[in-house]
Amino acid sequence: MQRIYLFGKLLLVAMTLGGFAMPSSQAADNLTIVVYGASGRIGEVIVDVALERGHKVIGVSRHPEKLQIRHRNFTAVAGDLMDVNSIRALASGADAIVISVSAKTPDNRPENSLVVHAANNMVEALSSLENKPYIVQMGSASLMYGSTFEEVKKNMQGAPFSFEKGTTMHAVLFGHQISLKIYQQSPLPWTIVAPPMKILGIYARPDKTTTKETYRTSTSAPLIDAEGNKSIYVRDLARATVKEIEQRKFAGKVFTVGY
Repeated sequence: MQRIYLFGKLLLVAMTLGGFAMPSSQAADNLTIVVYGASGRIGEVIVDVALERGHKVIGVSRHPEKLQIRHRNFTAVAGDLMDVNSIRALASGADAIVISVSAKTPDNRPENSLVVHAANNMVEALSSLENKPYIVQMGSASLMYGSTFEEVKKNMQGAPFSFEKGTTMHAVLFGHQISLKIYQQSPLPWTIVAPPMKILGIYARPDKTTTKETYRTSTSAPLIDAEGNKSIYVRDLARATVKEIEQRKFAGKVFTVGY
């Protein structure tokens, strides 16, 4: 019996280290996760995966009535990333905060991106807390291609959109670069998930079910599959995000996922 018990324990450890998706009833801890952008095409899939894993999720919106998720562990609340007091109040008791919002700006200036304001407000709201939640920002693929406009332009040749200065995508890409610098200089625990160039299953109605058995992660370079694609299904992007919340493997780093 002792040998069987020890074998079972070793098998459980091996499965965990190997990245097996444990059933929700076996999730290591039941965490409380605040999700800004819970009604978005990526955010709502992150919510689904977190709930399946047995976690409690607080979905934040300026219009919480739009959050139609029905689950005993889900709560829809009113909140605003532009409101420091609102952020601080929702952070109380939270283990992690996911920021999955658009980085667009009204004037195409990166410094006015919502993710920049969100990062500044997170730092102001949470720096003095003794128990700081883990900040997980959904970032931009460009974060894996360099930190300056010249580097990104050189390494992202062939991108299916223009990101020249003054364009909407320039503000998006380099708004994320600015927010990264804000987190790097802050006392907060954080990570940024930089998805690949193509996120599959987010067009029309989000495909919340299609997945592949395995995916890879990297902190140093974009991931390219055997067919030369840089892609991930949104379900697997959400899986990687929730797994990072549980394990904090990439704390203080930017990481990407792909096949």
